[in-house]
This record gives sequence, C-alpha cells and structure tokens, in this order.
Amino acid sequence: MRYFLLALLIHLAFFLKFNHIHETLGDPNFSSRGTIPISYNVKNKEQRIDNIKKVKGSNEVALKQEKVQKEKVKKKKNNDFKSKMKRKEDVIKKDKKKIQKKSKPKKLGNFVANSDGSYTSYSSKGIHFEILRQIDPDYPRQAEIIRYSKEVVVEARFLVDTKGMIKDIKIIKSHKKFGFDDAVVDSLRKWKFRPIVFNGKRMNVYFNKEFIFKPKS
Repeated sequence: MRYFLLALLIHLAFFLKFNHIHETLGDPNFSSRGTIPISYNVKNKEQRIDNIKKVKGSNEVALKQEKVQKEKVKKKKNNDFKSKMKRKEDVIKKDKKKIQKKSKPKKLGNFVANSDGSYTSYSSKGIHFEILRQIDPDYPRQAEIIRYSKEVVVEARFLVDTKGMIKDIKIIKSHKKFGFDDAVVDSLRKWKFRPIVFNGKRMNVYFNKEFIFKPKS
C-alpha cells in the first residue's frame, strides 16, 4: 500500500509538470530569450573598446589643436596691439622732433631766428637802439645807515623784448651785501626801450650793463 501511494504521487507530479510546460508553450507573451543565456563576442567587444579609445583620443587631439589655435590668435592680437602702440609712439616721437625742429632757433651769425618770425641778438654790439625811459638805481638805504665808504660795481644782463620791455634780468657781477643787487633789479624793471628793428622785423636783444655806486660824501 505504501509503494502504491508513492507511485501515485510520482505520477501526479509528472502530470502537473507536463501540464505547466504545455500551457507555457501556448502563451504568446512568453519569450524564450529569458531562459537563453547571452553570449558575448570577445573580439567584437575589444574592437568596440578600441574604437571608443580612438574616438576619445581624437577628441583630445582636437581639443589640444583648438587650444593651440586660441593661443596663437591671442598671441597675434597681443603682437598686433604692441605693434600698433609702437607705431603710435613712433608717430608721437616724429611729431615731437618736427615741433622741436620748427621751434629750434636758427643761428644767423650773432642773431637767432625764432619760430615766431622774430630775431634774438645775444649782444647789443652793432645794434641801434633808443632808451625811452632810464632810471638809475638808488643808493641802498642799508649802505647809507652804516656809512659804507667803498665803491661798488654791479653788472647785470637783461633782455629787451620786441615791445621794448625789460625781461630776464640776471646779476652776473654781484655785491650781495647791503642791497646793491636789489637796487639794480628794481631800477631795470622801470626801463623802457623803443622796439628794436632789424631787417624790417622787431628783435629781442640782450644787453650787459654795469652800474657803479659811489659812496655819498
């Protein structure tokens, strides 16, 4: 009886298994690929990896080339800017030289031709001139107070401009004590010349003049 029941159970199990297989084969949603192991072609996989590496390498090369090209363009712009600035500097230097050349006086013997068309003479020798107002310097009060008894000579150099006015007064032989130099400068500022003319053009003329101070008795 025991063996009979065992056999019956085995037959029942086979029957249920067969019935399940039969139903599965008739199911249109069943995919046999679910139970089929997938195999890979190792060679194709390596080829794909190699291709990926090649593409990646190509991108890196392209990026490097693009970077190099950008650096070249940047360098070219910098060089162009520097060249442009240098050209501007050269033009400015040339213009300055032209201005200096135009403004630089031309020497004509004892005379110098100025850029404004006038002349300057550094010596009054041979120049005809007329003094319209000439005031002698006063004897300095400081020297009078101490009863200074020595003769004093002060020499000055000054410019008579095209209007006959006195400019650029310089003491070239000085007596620094007691105000003699100041007395000479104060008197020269009051002088007035008739405008000096040379070849139909007014002139600037430099003069040297000695002033002698004698003590009052």
